[in-house]
Amino acid sequence: LDMSGNNLNNLPRDMFIRAKLLNLQKVYLSNCRIGQIDDNALNGLTNLVELDLSHNLLTFIPSETFRAVPFLRDIIFAHNPIQKIESYAFRTLPNLVKLDLSHCELQSIAPKAFEGVDHLESLKLNGNHLTELRPRTVETLSGLHGIELHDNPWQCDCHLRAVKQWLTKNNI
Repeated sequence: LDMSGNNLNNLPRDMFIRAKLLNLQKVYLSNCRIGQIDDNALNGLTNLVELDLSHNLLTFIPSETFRAVPFLRDIIFAHNPIQKIESYAFRTLPNLVKLDLSHCELQSIAPKAFEGVDHLESLKLNGNHLTELRPRTVETLSGLHGIELHDNPWQCDCHLRAVKQWLTKNNI
């Protein structure tokens, strides 16, 4: 289902149940001016594997919303004004493989932000306002194969050393 470019503003409770769209595997909601997502907006989408929420007005990761989509593998948050990622933000997405947070306004990522996301292979953090990444933030990402970090104002000091060593050690 591609609803990109519509003026939706928010995703209400049981939106897809009411529309009888329960077997969707991919949902594209890019550029819809979405600023709010109800915790139960994705109810019924048990087969959803790909979700595009890029180019919207989201200011935080709607963690509780993802309880309804346990098999989600690919999510795109690029180009949203998200400034920080809280601890356990993706804990309800154990099967997540690709996460795109590029060109948001990220300034900080909590040390346990990716806790519980054991299958993540690709992480995009490029084009943000990140100056540091704490070692504990990435240590849990044992399956990571690729990470994009360019176009951030990194403070190249001793605080980045542990992350650089982790990237080298894990051949990322």
